[in-house]
Amino acid sequence: MNMDSSKKNKVRECFLQAVEDFSMLDGYPSLLMGFSGGADSGAMLSLISEFYKTGLNDTGRLYAVHVNHMIRGEEAERDAAFCVERCKSLGIKLFVVNENVPQIAKERGIGLEEAARDVRYSIFKRLCEEHGINKIVTAHNASDNLETVVFNLARGSGINGMCGIPPVRNNIIRPLIYCPKSDILDFCRNENIPFVVDSTNSDTDYSRNYIRNIIVPKLRSLNPEADTAASRMCALLRNDRDALDKEALKYSLPCKSSELAQLHPALCGRVLQNGYRDAGAASPLEYDRVQSLCRLIRIQSDTSVSLHGNISFIIKDSMVFFAPSSAAQDESTVNFKRLLQEGANEFPEIDALIFVKTGGADEDCNNIIALFKNIYKLSIYSSLYSDKINSVFIRQREAGDRIVMHGMTRSVKKLLNAAGIPVTERNRLPFVCDESGILWIPGVGTSDKASVADRDINNIIHIWYFKGKKEHEKEH
Repeated sequence: MNMDSSKKNKVRECFLQAVEDFSMLDGYPSLLMGFSGGADSGAMLSLISEFYKTGLNDTGRLYAVHVNHMIRGEEAERDAAFCVERCKSLGIKLFVVNENVPQIAKERGIGLEEAARDVRYSIFKRLCEEHGINKIVTAHNASDNLETVVFNLARGSGINGMCGIPPVRNNIIRPLIYCPKSDILDFCRNENIPFVVDSTNSDTDYSRNYIRNIIVPKLRSLNPEADTAASRMCALLRNDRDALDKEALKYSLPCKSSELAQLHPALCGRVLQNGYRDAGAASPLEYDRVQSLCRLIRIQSDTSVSLHGNISFIIKDSMVFFAPSSAAQDESTVNFKRLLQEGANEFPEIDALIFVKTGGADEDCNNIIALFKNIYKLSIYSSLYSDKINSVFIRQREAGDRIVMHGMTRSVKKLLNAAGIPVTERNRLPFVCDESGILWIPGVGTSDKASVADRDINNIIHIWYFKGKKEHEKEH
């Protein structure tokens, strides 16, 4: 067997293996195939048509759709005409749909690639509903999967992104997912399958093309089988993800904070994502938010954090749950009250840390402070006096708050205005208090009763307020 015939059979074998592994075509469902006219969709169209003729001798269940994104002018018109003739030769009904993707991208404020993808899948869904079609077929292959993995890696994706392109997602199937692009091109040449070439595929201004034309070839220089290796990695990660997802379903909210605190972070995060979704969220929680909520669970103090979608994360009476936020509650509001301990006190719900030191600062303390200054954007220091150091706590702003400063009782609201603190930050600002009232408001000032002048040094608290992690820290 020569190399060409080997490549030819390899594509058929990969196609049939994917169909079998994921039961893609069981029962010969009616199909809507995305057909761009390129080599990938051309090979897929040929293989699907062949498969159905072998099984049923009936292509009446096969449909294709060509979407003209109106990006490439006459070249796009050429591709549409090619697709019409190709489908006619195969006896497959073709829908041709024109959509002005550049205009849609501009109106929505998104990139061309994202807009084009959204438009395609919207059209696929509509045609399936209108014509009673069971499944959508796309020509994503092993090389597309490798590019997706690289793209998601660059974005700092979690396990879902590193699982790559799913072979099956709802009613969408991808029978070429095991086939590298090079094998598909050889298959088309050997089988005399005609195809067109999209000139924009070489334009490295598009992120996907940059990965395809610049990065992936370098990966293949390290491992010629990089496409297959990525597919194998994705399959293993999908198994791990599915096992973790299954384990997470054993827990549901409301749940005791002590029980969730004992879970591995991978499970705790999944439980939170499930609870957030069940509360009506339209999109998942971001990584940083999940991490901060997990830290709150480990602290196990009563708290409330407002999230997107008018949903609040709540810990109350040792129970963790999500609930609709009050319509009157500002999205920037976070409810918290917690005793301060010697050392670092982390408050992830307000992206802040308060470091407390009684007595004089030593070298270790100074090193720690220097470290926190590298992590956080804002740093404010104060020294305070309190009769009972072990009862100092922080809380959020409350209606009618007042503080005695410079011999006068002042409205906290007016002081916040005078300090120029944004309205959206005021309900997230930590008020340092003891049993007698407010001692210090970062960025505003210290109460007269917390002044350290002529006070017992043993009751002096050194306190540093750190706020807003720097971007380079978040990326890691």
